[in-house]
Amino acid sequence: MKITYYLMLVIIMASGCSDDDECESKAIFKYNESNGKCLNCEGKEGYNVVDFEKVRISKNAECMDLSGINLINLLDTTNNQNSDHLMDGYNFKGSNFNKSVLNFAYIMNGNFDGADLSNLDYYYATIDAKIDNFTKLPVIEGCKIVNSDSIRCSR
Repeated sequence: MKITYYLMLVIIMASGCSDDDECESKAIFKYNESNGKCLNCEGKEGYNVVDFEKVRISKNAECMDLSGINLINLLDTTNNQNSDHLMDGYNFKGSNFNKSVLNFAYIMNGNFDGADLSNLDYYYATIDAKIDNFTKLPVIEGCKIVNSDSIRCSR
């Protein structure tokens, strides 16, 4: 009798699960290295909403739409350790930099796999970061591909 009860309970619980339970969050997009797109758990393409505080703490800006943003705002400039405006180890995989600005700053050891940097405006800045075949380089002169998997930009 107890076995039958437990079997019925397991069947009821299993039938209550839906495909949505398997999808952690439809609002979170991650970079897909095989196709160079930002996809959610359902395979839909999109970008994550920018959360400045979260990026400042985690250095993770993967698949974010950073259009029109001054990238220096991703730094915690309230403490004197960041007075040189060094962004070290930031993850920008798949992010969109349309009309973004990087002034008087350095991005070192970053990851720009699949990022669209084509309309990034930068001056008095240096970028030294990893890229892949899906990365769109800035149209502004000053970037060189190094070892086929990274870029070095200075202007």
